[in-house]
Amino acid sequence: MPAAGVWAKLRLAHTPAAGIFSTLSLVILSKVMTRQIAERIREFNAGRSPDTLALKYRKMRADAFSFLRGTCHLFYQDWPGTADLNEAPRAWLCGDLHLENFGAYKADDRTVHFDVNDYDEAALAPVSWDLARFITSLYVALAALEVDRADTEALVTRLLKGYAGALADGQARQVDPDQAQGPIGELVRGLHGRLRTAYLDANTRVSGSERQFQTDGTRLLAASAADRQQVTQMMAEHAQGQDQPEFFKVIDVARRAAGTSSLGLKRWAILVEGKGSPDGNTVLDLKEEPGSALQPYLKNQPQPRWRNNAERVTTAQRYCQAAPPARLAALEAGGKAFVLRELQLGEDRVELASLLKHHHELGQVVTSMAQVAAWAELRSAGQAGAAGAEALADFGRGAKWVDPVTSYARYYAAQVAADYLEYAAAYDAGEIKTGN
Repeated sequence: MPAAGVWAKLRLAHTPAAGIFSTLSLVILSKVMTRQIAERIREFNAGRSPDTLALKYRKMRADAFSFLRGTCHLFYQDWPGTADLNEAPRAWLCGDLHLENFGAYKADDRTVHFDVNDYDEAALAPVSWDLARFITSLYVALAALEVDRADTEALVTRLLKGYAGALADGQARQVDPDQAQGPIGELVRGLHGRLRTAYLDANTRVSGSERQFQTDGTRLLAASAADRQQVTQMMAEHAQGQDQPEFFKVIDVARRAAGTSSLGLKRWAILVEGKGSPDGNTVLDLKEEPGSALQPYLKNQPQPRWRNNAERVTTAQRYCQAAPPARLAALEAGGKAFVLRELQLGEDRVELASLLKHHHELGQVVTSMAQVAAWAELRSAGQAGAAGAEALADFGRGAKWVDPVTSYARYYAAQVAADYLEYAAAYDAGEIKTGN
C-alpha cells in the first residue's frame, strides 16, 4: 500500500494525551478501511507449531508495540517500492530494528557487549529501511508509555541526531560498559554479575549427578522424543568439528518459547555437558531460521547466495556486531536451517517496562541505541556488497533524508495503531486461528 493512500489523506489529529493519534480517529478509520490484517497474519504464520503460535498471537494482543514486534512482515508488505526512502546507501541491516532488539550478551571471550541482538530478518538493503522501522517503533512505544507529543518529537530528534552523528563520524565504536547508564547500564553490569549455577538452579533440577530442565509450560515446554533425537543428532554432528566435542554432549532438551516474532518456529533449549556435570553445564539456544521477512521485497536489492538462512543470520551478525555471541554457529538438518548460540543467563534485552522505570533517562537511552545501530552498519561497510564507510558517513552528514524518513515513520506508527485495533477485534472474535 503506497504512503499516499487512504491513511495519509485522512490526516488524523495528533493528540498530546495519546502521544500518537486519537483513539476516536483510529476507531473511525478502522470502520472505513479494513486491511485484512487477520488474513495477512494467518498467511504469514502458516505451518508454525499451534501451541507456541497461540502464544505469539496472545502476546500480540497485549498492545500496539507487541503487535509491531510480531508483524515485521506487514511493515515490508506496506513499504513503498519506489520512493526517495529507498535512495540510501546499502548496509547489512537487522531488518527488524525496534527498541527491544537491543540487548546485552556475552561474547566468546566472555566480555559483555551492548548491541543490536536479533538478526533473524537480516538483509543487505538501504539503511533507510531499518531507520524507518526503528523510528516507527519509537513512536509506537512512546504512545504505549503515554509520552506527550512535544516530548515524543524531542526524543525522535535525539534518535536522528544520535544516528546521523555516529554515521558521520565514520568510526564503528561500541558502548563502554563502565560508562553506560540507566537500563543499558543495568543490563551490561547485571550480566557481568550473573552466575551460571544460579541460572541452572532456577531452570533445572538435579537428579543424581545430572541436571534436567524444569519445564513450566510457558518459557520451557516439554520436548518430544523426536525433538530429542533430532537435537542430539545435530549436536553430535556439530561437535565433530569443534575443539572440545565433549562440551556439546546433550543431557536434556526442552522446547523454548521466547521473543515474539519467531514464536511458532522450532526452538529448543539444550542442556549440554559444558565444563562438567552438574554445575559446569551450559544451556544453548537452537532456533529455526526459515528466511527473512524482507526477502520478497529485495528484487532490486541483490543478495549474496547463502548456503542456508542460518548462514545469512550468523554472517550478518559477524559483519555488524562488535563481537558475536558465544557459541554462534549455523546448522542444518532435514532441509531446515538453525542458529545455535549460548543462551544468556536471564533476560538480556531492553524492555518497555525498563524504559518506563527510567523515563527521565529516555533521551540518553534512545541516543545510545541510535548510535549502536549506526555503528553496526559501519562495521558492515564494504562487506559482500555493502556501501563503504565514506558513503555511509556522507549519508549521515546529509539532511534530505530526515524529513521523508521521519514523516513515513510517523504515518506508519498511526497505521500500526489502526492495524492493532483491527487485529484485536479479530482476535477477540476468535478469528485468529492457529490450526493449519
